[in-house]
Amino acid sequence: MNHKNHKPYVYKKKKKNGKSKVGREEKYTPKFVTDELQAMIDYMNSEDGSDVIFISELCLHRGYSPQRWSEIANKYADNENISETIKRIESILEIRLYKAGLTGAVNPTMALAGLNNKYKWINGKQLNENVNANVNMNTDKTKIKWGDKEITL
Repeated sequence: MNHKNHKPYVYKKKKKNGKSKVGREEKYTPKFVTDELQAMIDYMNSEDGSDVIFISELCLHRGYSPQRWSEIANKYADNENISETIKRIESILEIRLYKAGLTGAVNPTMALAGLNNKYKWINGKQLNENVNANVNMNTDKTKIKWGDKEITL
């Protein structure tokens, strides 16, 4: 997150086991995260950020490591606003990567690898292998065996 406007070293008293303790305020508050996510969207919509396709690029542009993205996503998974905004950003990047692979702006093999790894896409070969492993058809084609279940057509 952009650390320029945030004061990470503001100290306050915390109580722990009835004893006063000095500690650092929470750095990534919901308001701070919401503002940062909006700044990311604004950058992605700008001319400079229109070609960003990886979350790592976006994080590094904002001045923090991509690991922080995962930490924030996990921490605020129950916050509907933050969670939905994170999903929206990831969806935009997924679509951009897909389009870049289709148009040749990015090597299609590399785009597919990114889609497989980050977004859990599966290619046709993997799909066929999974279907062949789990689906057996009867010769009269009226029954399909799916795993341990049998479906009559």
